Amino acid sequence: MTDESQTNNLVPREVIRFLTLRGLTATKILGEMQVYGEHCPSYTTIRRWRLRFVGDPWCSLDDSPRSGRPINRDSIELVREHLGEYPFSSVRVIAAATSIPRATVHSILTEQLGMRKFASRWVPHRLTAEQKQKRVDMSRDLLESLSGMSERQLSNVITEDESWFFLSYAHSGRWATTPEEVEPRERAKIGTPRVMVSVMWGLRGPVVLLGLEVGESFNSSYVKNKLLPALEAKIREDRPVQGLKGIILHWDNARPHTSAMTRGELHDLGIRLLPHPPYSPDIAPSDFFLFGYLKHCLAGRTFRTSAELLEEVKNLMAGIPRSTMLSVISEWKIRLERVITIGGEYYF
Repeated sequence: MTDESQTNNLVPREVIRFLTLRGLTATKILGEMQVYGEHCPSYTTIRRWRLRFVGDPWCSLDDSPRSGRPINRDSIELVREHLGEYPFSSVRVIAAATSIPRATVHSILTEQLGMRKFASRWVPHRLTAEQKQKRVDMSRDLLESLSGMSERQLSNVITEDESWFFLSYAHSGRWATTPEEVEPRERAKIGTPRVMVSVMWGLRGPVVLLGLEVGESFNSSYVKNKLLPALEAKIREDRPVQGLKGIILHWDNARPHTSAMTRGELHDLGIRLLPHPPYSPDIAPSDFFLFGYLKHCLAGRTFRTSAELLEEVKNLMAGIPRSTMLSVISEWKIRLERVITIGGEYYF
């Protein structure tokens, strides 16, 4: 504490002593000292000094001397050298290895070296240099395709992805006065009722929602015989004259999407396919927006059947404003630009 700040504190402490000798309580002293405005001591400070003056009315008004000693350069270098070899060490491990007290180690890390401990980020895949370059190249192609489309053309872009949905979603937390009031939630297990949902959507809202039925597998046959026919039927229902003309499909590189059977069916239907880099959920609209949004909206809900769940998912998607869908397209382009700029690394 500087000499100036120390001097500024002496006057309020003298006032606290004076009012204490007059027999005022800490609460009343606080009321009397409101005239100091923003410089008025807190109730805790007033109470602490009042108790000191009750025990010794003429005690020193100076702050008590602080224990400890300055951190020397040798200690800092020891910690720095240890981190150079073991950057994942805890404060406890560093203290044991260097024979420096834990509090001192923590002070060196945070105050002297300006460090904080950060958790490692989860990534979908540890990318090779070749995969990063492929992400850059394909992101550039995808960005050029999207940027060259009008809003009317973007309405013909349909993106598809799959995700597991549970029939019951517990709330993640609640307001309460004690932790005991919050009901525990059970972690999902392998046998927890759930259904894989395939979602086709775009600016026109939900186009196709299909739940994988018992005994079915999500494979090329499922895509050819069920998913794509459902898409064709819905598009022809909505656009009987145009049909599939101008429809553009976007999905990831899962094996059922890229198989020869699927590519042949897309060719026969005349559906153009947008490029998508491998190992890239960070630039897939369903992953960075839709699935998280839907599952958040389902918190606290329980469904008896997968049909009830699918109906609610469809209603939630139908309620998403077109303006939000357009903002998702904008975010999609931003993410693609970012991936290109950072050389194919994941978007965070």
